[in-house]
Amino acid sequence: MEKRYILYHRTSTKEQSLDRGMQALVNYCKENNMEIYHDLVYTDQDSKREAYLAIKEHLLESGDTLVITELDRLGRTKSEVVNEIKYFRDNNINLMVLELPSTLFSMEGFGEEVDRMTRELINNLMIELYLSLAGSELK
Repeated sequence: MEKRYILYHRTSTKEQSLDRGMQALVNYCKENNMEIYHDLVYTDQDSKREAYLAIKEHLLESGDTLVITELDRLGRTKSEVVNEIKYFRDNNINLMVLELPSTLFSMEGFGEEVDRMTRELINNLMIELYLSLAGSELK
């Protein structure tokens, strides 16, 4: 099965430009020989995140990789972000976040199981970190 990389970027308003974030995603993929298919590049320019929700509901499959610039593209609050990370973990969807280098490396050379376990460890650490930050946000 061929690896699929789905790129997603969001701005909060239409007045903000998508250019810088999209360019960062495209550059990263090109520098790392990741095939980009134009029908797998999505953007939103509001906080409704309609394209993102459509990606989750109709496109992402087990083994796919969602590539984003920042974790806060996944939700409005830390608890929403945690829920999204859990969703990806539970559905075997890889998450690459340009602002988090620990999500960008691969252990494929060590085998599929090691790669999966490493990504799961990273996701669990992100979840714990965001849960603790979300808890302090509520105080």
